[in-house]
Amino acid sequence: MSKKLSGNGMWESSRMMLPEHRERILEERKELRKKERPLMDEQVVQEYFRLLEESWKTGREIAVRVYDPFETIEISGYVSQMDPFLQRLKMVHGFRRTWIDFSDIIWVGPA
Repeated sequence: MSKKLSGNGMWESSRMMLPEHRERILEERKELRKKERPLMDEQVVQEYFRLLEESWKTGREIAVRVYDPFETIEISGYVSQMDPFLQRLKMVHGFRRTWIDFSDIIWVGPA
């Protein structure tokens, strides 16, 4: 009997993966690393808003962690604008300006 037909030889000699299969495997691996949005205590949220408002009024630099399901995003800068109607704020960090939704803020602290 030839080596090709014994054991797992038939499959070993015909390895092939379609690009669609590879993409699906990578998507599944990414889903396994996905993090849940943390639940925030109301008192903690009020303290965060106090720090954000203080940065807005004084221009003091702060650090803000923003929720992302796959990585930790931390932005250091100062709050230049707050929009209570749209529930968001604008942070200036370096030469960049970034709008952040209030619901995406998971931590605020000193820079």
